This record gives sequence, C-alpha cells and structure tokens, in this order.
Amino acid sequence: SCTFYNLAMGSYSVLVNATKQYYPQGDTYVKQNAFIVATYPVISNIRAYSSRWSDNYGGWGDLWKFEISLYDEDQSKFSFEKLNISLYINFTGTYELVNSTVCYSPNCQNLTTITLTSTFDCSKIGNKNYKFVVTDYFNNSVEDYGSISILPDSVFLFIVQKPSYINREGYETGKFVAQIYDLDRGVYPCLLYTS
Repeated sequence: SCTFYNLAMGSYSVLVNATKQYYPQGDTYVKQNAFIVATYPVISNIRAYSSRWSDNYGGWGDLWKFEISLYDEDQSKFSFEKLNISLYINFTGTYELVNSTVCYSPNCQNLTTITLTSTFDCSKIGNKNYKFVVTDYFNNSVEDYGSISILPDSVFLFIVQKPSYINREGYETGKFVAQIYDLDRGVYPCLLYTS
C-alpha cells in the first residue's frame, strides 16, 4: 500500500524493487505511466435566454441559447484531453438530451464560455428544469442546474378580408379571412377562413 501527498497533475511511472537479505540482486519492475493525477472540470455561470426575451424565459418558437463558463486544468497538460458538454432539459419528468458539443484540448484550459442552442415546439410550454453535464476524458463529471419558462409565442392577428356589410336577417354570408403572424418565429403559420 502506498500513499501519495500533493502530487502535481501528470502521468507517473512506478518502480518496484524487491530484495532480500541473502538475495541482494532482487528484481526491479518498472511500470511506465502507471497512473495519472487529473482534475475535475470546473463550471460556473450557467445562463439561459431566448432571442427575444431576457434571462430564463421566452416563447416556444424563439431561438434559445444556453451558456456555460468552464475550464479544465488537465487540458494544459494532456493533449488528448477533451470535455463533453451536454445540455439536458426535463420536459416530462425525465431529463432529455437537447444538445451537446466537445471542447478539445487546449481550447478549454482557461475559462471559456460555450453556447448551445435549441428551439422548441408548442408542446414544451411551461416551467422546465435544465442541466449541463460536463465530462472529461478521464470520466470526471460535474453538473449544474437551472430553470426556464417557455411561454406561448407572441402573435399578431391581421384581418386580410372581411365583408363590408352583412344583413343579419336571412341567409346572407360573407367571407372573413384572418392571418396570424408568429412574432417569435417570424412566420405566418396559417390562414383562418370563416363565413
């Protein structure tokens, strides 16, 4: 059993020498890169906002941005180090993977802000929890949590066509056409016709 104190980050080799009083030419065994001292990623300042609103709320059709500031000291030492950055949102009681990216060494050896984006459909309206999970090459993992409010999109109703006059008595009809403009998505999703 061996105990090490205050080892610096890096790769270490182990040399074992076994000798006995009457056998002074014992065996020596060297294990190169026997173990690695690594650090956990550090995350901070998670933030969510939509393209048309401020922090933590916006319409379901908005482009949502999720930011996280992070770094991993290992990236300054190991060229193969990478961070897997995953965004999960709890829509129905279980967290679902929404987006992810990888930050390869040395890009995240110093504090870096990563932005992941997502859009939603109208079934996602409501208050939702989200989390970032950051895992490094050595499977060291850290998480941070936040919440967002996904609101109905803002809409504007245009009257496209209407009758100038309809006699309420009898069987007279008129055509009424309205067009809805979704301000969050910047589209006209449909026309409404009625008589």
